[in-house]
Amino acid sequence: MAKFRKFQRPVDFEPKLTHVKRQLDEIDERCHLIELRTEDADTVHSQMETCMKFYRTMTEIKPEVEYVIKTGRQVVEKKQVDFPDKLSAQLDAIKQQYNVLGSQVTTGKQGLEKAVKLTKKLRRETNALKEFIDSVDGDLTQKEGVEAPRDMDEELRWIKSTQSDINKRQPSVTTVTDLTSQLVAMAEEGALS
Repeated sequence: MAKFRKFQRPVDFEPKLTHVKRQLDEIDERCHLIELRTEDADTVHSQMETCMKFYRTMTEIKPEVEYVIKTGRQVVEKKQVDFPDKLSAQLDAIKQQYNVLGSQVTTGKQGLEKAVKLTKKLRRETNALKEFIDSVDGDLTQKEGVEAPRDMDEELRWIKSTQSDINKRQPSVTTVTDLTSQLVAMAEEGALS
């Protein structure tokens, strides 16, 4: 009678169990890829894409995980397996792994969404500052090429104008510093892991 019960378990149970375990293990092995490690917008965007793949996979396998756990519990209950305790422990481990990975991927997604916004803003601010610095550098290079005598009043107006422009851009420098600090703090806190 015991052998007959073993043949009664669903035919698709073992393949689905193996598939679910393999999918979860693959995400688990690659979950470090969604940890924030740089302020580079392109890299963070790439990490976000990886995270979204994990998120979709977790969503797609959820019904299979639920099926495997539910069916596995029935198989254990009906003693349709040689080692019911081993299968029960395996099902507990799959459920735990799914829940832990689900939490990590969700937290990673939220953190990366924030990091993507911060890195885009950081890129805009640094590009604007770089353009200004390049412009001033170009002006200085041009002024160095001019032989004396120079118009001192014109030089003084340029210096005052440039100083005024620098003062106007000070909030951008502060913003860049703040954005960088936020990204560093996110990475150090492990907010994305």
